[in-house]
Amino acid sequence: MIRNVMKKSVIKNKKLQNTLETIAKSLSGNDFEFFKRVWKTDLEVYRARLKTIRFVDLENVLDAGCGMGQWTLCLDELNGHVCALDSIGIRVEIVRQIMEAAGVNNADVRKQSIETIDYPDDHFDGIFCYGVLMMTNYRRTLREFYRVLKPGGKVYLSNTGLGWYLYNLITPYNPAEDYDPRKMAVEAFENTLAFFAEGVRTPGRQLILPSQLVKKEMGTIGFKEVRVGGEGTLQLDPTVSIQSFFPAQHYGLENVYEVLAWCKASTG
Repeated sequence: MIRNVMKKSVIKNKKLQNTLETIAKSLSGNDFEFFKRVWKTDLEVYRARLKTIRFVDLENVLDAGCGMGQWTLCLDELNGHVCALDSIGIRVEIVRQIMEAAGVNNADVRKQSIETIDYPDDHFDGIFCYGVLMMTNYRRTLREFYRVLKPGGKVYLSNTGLGWYLYNLITPYNPAEDYDPRKMAVEAFENTLAFFAEGVRTPGRQLILPSQLVKKEMGTIGFKEVRVGGEGTLQLDPTVSIQSFFPAQHYGLENVYEVLAWCKASTG
């Protein structure tokens, strides 16, 4: 059976639509399920989310952990130049194919960890990081973000709190043939204990990072005006109607949250 990932999405660019279908047919397991979910969402939903946090009309933007490319493409449409990083090779290749099909010729897409960003100091006007921080040594990553941001540049990130992992233990979210959400949650608890008790971290496993811990670290590094809210709730432009992807809490505990902060000085 042909797996049409675009049935509920509006893609006017026929070449891009065909490329998305070709990519989908090449994927399996959790990669396919993830790709299908993000690309079934209308791109206007992503554009609106970027507009409300004013990731528009910026000269140079970094998509830190670009995943399947939906945010990368929208960041490019709304800003001057986009750079995209991911540590997973297949995702880097997917994003390159998507950008080429969309007619984007100046995007810089690289296989690279966001813990060590190969760009000079004071390079980016904005950094967008959706659902990736917990996969890294968050202290190193946040310091890299601060280093490569221009004075007045801003960072947006989303991340998962304790409620997310408890929820996955009780009600597994989007299981796949090669992905067990309960196992992910158990490994996250183990990894978090090892990291904070012994300073060791297992690559590929998540860290449980409460928003207040992230906010405190960002303040220590030097970020200003660090704002925290439930996923899809922070708005710099309240005139834009947006859609949240996840509830702010599960079982009274922090689920998925987002952070906005500025490097050295705010420009709004």
